[in-house]
Amino acid sequence: MTTEIALVVQSDRVAMYRSAAALIIVHILALIAGFGVLGAAFEFPEVLRLSAADRLALYRANQGVI
Repeated sequence: MTTEIALVVQSDRVAMYRSAAALIIVHILALIAGFGVLGAAFEFPEVLRLSAADRLALYRANQGVI
């Protein structure tokens, strides 16, 4: 009986770890996708060379993306 309970607990723990790993992977992919979309919308890294007024104009033009 104790062995069966230990196996169930271990199985639940493995399932929890796999779920957490899958969630972390999905989170990382979402961050990369978001960075890619914003990078494309704001012409990164070229936007770093623009003046503040040009950056603000680019921001206003792409507010829908944000």
